[in-house]
Amino acid sequence: MTQPSKIAQSRKSAKEVQKWPDLLTQAQATANPRAQGKFNVRYWRTRIYRPAYADTDGERRAVQCWWIQVAHAGRRHALNLGTNNADEAATRALRLFKTLKAEGWQATLHKFKPDTPQAKPAGLTVGDWIRLAGEYAPNPPRTAANYSYALRRVAADIAQAKPARGKSRFDPRGAWREQADKLALTTLTPVAVEDWKLAFVKPHRGNPLAEQKAIRSMTSYLRNARALFSRRVLDAMRKHGVTLPDPIPFAGVQVGGKAGSTRYRSAIDARALLRDARAELADTDPDAYAVILLALGAGLRRSEVDALQWQAVMPARGIVRVQTTAQRRAKSVESEGDVVCDAGLFTELEKTRRPGSTLYVVEPDTEHPRTRAAQCYRAKATFDRVITWLRTHGVLSAKPLHTLRKEFGSLVADAGDIHQAMLQLRHAQISTTQAFYADRRNRATVSVGALLNPTTAIVGPATK
Repeated sequence: MTQPSKIAQSRKSAKEVQKWPDLLTQAQATANPRAQGKFNVRYWRTRIYRPAYADTDGERRAVQCWWIQVAHAGRRHALNLGTNNADEAATRALRLFKTLKAEGWQATLHKFKPDTPQAKPAGLTVGDWIRLAGEYAPNPPRTAANYSYALRRVAADIAQAKPARGKSRFDPRGAWREQADKLALTTLTPVAVEDWKLAFVKPHRGNPLAEQKAIRSMTSYLRNARALFSRRVLDAMRKHGVTLPDPIPFAGVQVGGKAGSTRYRSAIDARALLRDARAELADTDPDAYAVILLALGAGLRRSEVDALQWQAVMPARGIVRVQTTAQRRAKSVESEGDVVCDAGLFTELEKTRRPGSTLYVVEPDTEHPRTRAAQCYRAKATFDRVITWLRTHGVLSAKPLHTLRKEFGSLVADAGDIHQAMLQLRHAQISTTQAFYADRRNRATVSVGALLNPTTAIVGPATK
């Protein structure tokens, strides 16, 4: 290999040489701009452009200023970078992109294209916000209905609108919803909400039990209504150019209240209840018997019992599978899962199966009703019969069917531990299981008899 005798020296000065572009880097960026990454100014140097137009003679001419076209969150805008210097234009394009990622389209357009009209007008109503939240940050239908009802209730109370409520709070055609939806969103100022909290509980002062129930109701309304102004919802609104109210409703409002313990405390005899159900319902009302089996023996929610299909009942694997089907969505992602069940449950459940090929475990011949309501049940008639039967057998809580689910969780926690109860109940957080479902059954006691008799143990297990 022949080596050159000498290297040709450049006649340019050192300062002039430093001004030369990095030809290799520029070539790489041109061949593969994404290799630089969107947070590198060189990436945007290859993305800026000068729009062309036809002059009066029909010749194509380019404008002087550089432009950039950016797509983000389902929207695309072409923006004038306001300079004819390519390097400065690339720097401004990078700055625009960083603003867009951090603050969304509304702030970006306000800063880089201030003459752009707002995508949504100010002066939103309660109904506008509910509709936009459902469009930009949707929740499952039942969850959305709960949140929407709570927001309408709080707004109506604050405005003293007192809308006439229909037979059901989930009625999609209720006149009360139309009245509440017309209220201005600015009604829900933090101060007004704090005053509403006090006014909600005040009529029940002096009656400890009524006051406790009022605090729990108030907390539930507040927690559900405030969920429509979560960070996820607000971010979605900003990205779609919605003018947010100022101040944000419920900002700084504390949800908690001294509502007493919510821990489940068992007041039923599960063994006697299940034996009575088999004796009285297994032959005369097998659908009702199946509901009690699934609620008490598998901890299923009412909607899960309503949607349960025989294909999800798997005796060979010892599980009942809760999942979203073509007919019904599960309550949440976390609620989908397998419930490990006793063999006796499958034996009793099989006795309720109708002859022939059936789809559903309960009321197999009943189809889902055609309705726009967020809450409806296929087997409503059966559930009504079960609730009546439970009340006549000592289950006197406000929600007898849900009490069976709580009893199931309590029994699992007693036989295993709180973690196993959480898994069987399919809760997202163990705090939910501990606060609302698991009763403390195994407790140690100090034996007074043992203290008087030194030959026996002083501490022993308590009776259940």
